[in-house]
Amino acid sequence: ELLLNEASQRFSTLPPPAADIALQDGSTALFLAETLGPSLDQSTSQGHRAAMGLKGQWHDWDYVLSASHAQHRTSRNLSSNAFLTDSSFASLGLTREELLQEPSKYSASTRAKLASLWDGSYRWRETGQTQQQTLEWLASREIGEGIFGPWMLGTGLNYRQESYSYRSASPDSTPDMHGQRQILAAHAELQIPLSDSVQAIASVRKDRYSDFGTANTGKLSGKWQATPTWLWRASVGNGFRAPTVAQTSQDSAQVGWTVDANGVDYIKVYAQGNPDLQPEKSRMNQIGTQWQASRQWTLGMDWWQLNVTNSFGILSDTAILENPELRARYLQTQPDGTQRLVQQNLNLGRKQLQGIDWQASSRHPLDNGQLRTQLLATQYLTARSQLTTAGEWVSELGQLNPRTGQAMPRIKARWLVSYESANNFGWAAIVD
Repeated sequence: ELLLNEASQRFSTLPPPAADIALQDGSTALFLAETLGPSLDQSTSQGHRAAMGLKGQWHDWDYVLSASHAQHRTSRNLSSNAFLTDSSFASLGLTREELLQEPSKYSASTRAKLASLWDGSYRWRETGQTQQQTLEWLASREIGEGIFGPWMLGTGLNYRQESYSYRSASPDSTPDMHGQRQILAAHAELQIPLSDSVQAIASVRKDRYSDFGTANTGKLSGKWQATPTWLWRASVGNGFRAPTVAQTSQDSAQVGWTVDANGVDYIKVYAQGNPDLQPEKSRMNQIGTQWQASRQWTLGMDWWQLNVTNSFGILSDTAILENPELRARYLQTQPDGTQRLVQQNLNLGRKQLQGIDWQASSRHPLDNGQLRTQLLATQYLTARSQLTTAGEWVSELGQLNPRTGQAMPRIKARWLVSYESANNFGWAAIVD
């Protein structure tokens, strides 16, 4: 399998360049070069993924052995008119009359002067790249025969190496960064029929991270075919999510600006990793049902609840500047007297999510093919988080949490429609 992709975007990021131009009589003209248009941001993303594998049987085991390599690279360029300075405009020798004239009435010579500042070229600003290599082995077999059917065992090993790199044209404010890690995982799942209509499933997984040690997770689930048209299912399990390599790096990079409470002082904002960041741990509970209304229609719903501890997050610039303790910790004064605000990746308090997943699908045979439709929707009932384990809960359901800058919509939905013809021709449409 080989996948290649490329995407490019060009969009406006800043208004047309402006300048303060000193005139011969000692006054200053505030000039907006509208004829040059806004500065443009040009982003190009390229990626590829190659995978190969084997599958077959070996000593009663069905196995799949696969290896893959993936890389994604994004480069960003800015139009050169974004770098124009006051002296650039002053060098044109524009007269007072030219500066005060309406842009639509510029003479050809005035337009030629302004056009000489920008030839339509772009300057490289930054490049980021991620890579991932994987090696995976999966195997399954029947390990015994129970009263109500065979016992099935599935197992596997997974090795993954992740890396990232970043380069910038302004290393003073955004230094080059890079990092990598390795993950080795082993997992197994056992399916046991408890009756003609009830099946239990138990699964375990062990992950070993080169930068976080080990983590053990597991899940218990079951399903009950109550009638030919009604299916019930439930599960309980725990989860583990390690920070990304970039989130634990000590490197920092400027991501924008903010204004202090006085509304005058502009402060540079930096994002920074945290080598002391701990993994997130979670517990998930779920119960649901599925109704086969007819051969063409299937309806289902699943209620679920997710509780997360050590949740990842950053504090908003407002939350830091308005809290004296946080302000003293994350607002830093530089040797040149300027200040910068550091938004560090942190382990915050707990996070709770609760919702219902709705599913509806249909299948309609036609004369020359088949029409399929599917509606998937998640209705969030609870979405709240804490800044600290003992802190107050703040809702993020349908509203922005000003302390973390996060929000959760009340409903997410996707509608899929596809057609498959008898001659293997098909089309699909998706609406999110």
